Amino acid sequence: NLYINGNNLQCVGATKLLKPITDYAESLGQERRANTLQYSNNSAYQIDAEANKDAGIHSKVVGLNVISKTDISTTSESTGKKKKRKGLKKKSKKPDPGPWLAKLYLADNAIDKRLNQTEKNLMEFIHLLSCLIKNSEHLVEIDINGNAIGEQCAANILEALKDRKKEEMPCLKIKVTPQISSVTFREIFRSCTKLSPTKKKKKKKTK
Repeated sequence: NLYINGNNLQCVGATKLLKPITDYAESLGQERRANTLQYSNNSAYQIDAEANKDAGIHSKVVGLNVISKTDISTTSESTGKKKKRKGLKKKSKKPDPGPWLAKLYLADNAIDKRLNQTEKNLMEFIHLLSCLIKNSEHLVEIDINGNAIGEQCAANILEALKDRKKEEMPCLKIKVTPQISSVTFREIFRSCTKLSPTKKKKKKKTK
């Protein structure tokens, strides 16, 4: 957890702080999406294989190359000997363990376009923060209140929260400055609020 409220980090300082954390979270996010895609492809292939088996179609597939009988006969006549090839499976390299966090408190750190800070500096920080929101499953709370990030940056954060919700990642609480449009502020609040199921009230029996 990082509690660094009121330290006047500004955009550059906050960006340097988030860079290694965001890079690691992004690598984990890419690995998670790749595993999800591979699982869905394997499930689809298994369904097709079972359907073909029920229809009485038996086919042997090695990788993506289908070996026909004619190819086997021609190769056996030319060589006279069968050569077995052992394929080595390439293991995907996992990202090295890196820093991750659950709570990030950067309130009142002059993260804005004031004091010789440029819009580019601010957008670099918001880009890293958005990537962290979209990729980190460990992140549960962010506080960037007291930083005049502006409407555009708030909209980028809102899009990141929506992407996070689409991927069914854990709920994230976030505090931002109210110095943005009421519509964006309300949407950010809704995106990071977990709705609890409503319980039906039992009617009291009258005697």
